[in-house]
Amino acid sequence: PAFADLGFVFTNLTGGALDPDHLSHAFKRHARAAGQPKLRLHDLRHFHAFGLIATNAHPKIVQERLGHSSAAFTMQVYGHGSEELQREATERFAALLDA
Repeated sequence: PAFADLGFVFTNLTGGALDPDHLSHAFKRHARAAGQPKLRLHDLRHFHAFGLIATNAHPKIVQERLGHSSAAFTMQVYGHGSEELQREATERFAALLDA
């Protein structure tokens, strides 16, 4: 009954903001227990960004999800494509030329 929904994703028992350090430490404990001792909570943000880019999500969508001020900044930070993404882009462009 004392819980107040304030719109936070992670909350304390009453719905208030959770201490970020507490969340990070708890995540590290769970990651170690799952056999991923080097995984940090912030790594999930990077994984999400790279995953969206790898699936050809529009840069504006990636920018909005990450809360960046511009899509240009997002692509500057996360847009350095892997060899696989470069190959796929080249193949798509070649197909366009063949059309």
